[in-house]
Amino acid sequence: AVVDVNLIAPALLTKALLPAMIAQGSGRIINISSIGGRQGSHRRSAYRATKAALINLTESLAAEGHEHGIAVTCICPGGVDTEGMRKAYDSRGRADNPDLMDPAEIADVAVFLASDASSSITGTAIDAFGATNPLFRRRRRAL
Repeated sequence: AVVDVNLIAPALLTKALLPAMIAQGSGRIINISSIGGRQGSHRRSAYRATKAALINLTESLAAEGHEHGIAVTCICPGGVDTEGMRKAYDSRGRADNPDLMDPAEIADVAVFLASDASSSITGTAIDAFGATNPLFRRRRRAL
């Protein structure tokens, strides 16, 4: 199920949308991966493997779509206070960990990537870790 949701679904959605984007000579595809796609971890193998594969799919699609004016990017959020995160970690979200980002912060990155202001960005994954950035590991609490 994790493979179907995190990798197969974005691939099939992209496959369905590409013909129209190619016909119009432009388009933007924004995938949502994860900080988990950047490195492996204990007890999260399937999740992290699919998120890493989504980053690779993003890069490959960007290379293939470039000649058609299609930009493909990926956002790699760190800890975000979502229902899924709360269930996965049996958490009350930001009440338990104030370092978690608000989902609107990731939406802002997506809006930027969908705008003309991001015209020079394609084929890359944008890290949006907030205070859950691994660089701050010493001071942050575990998710």
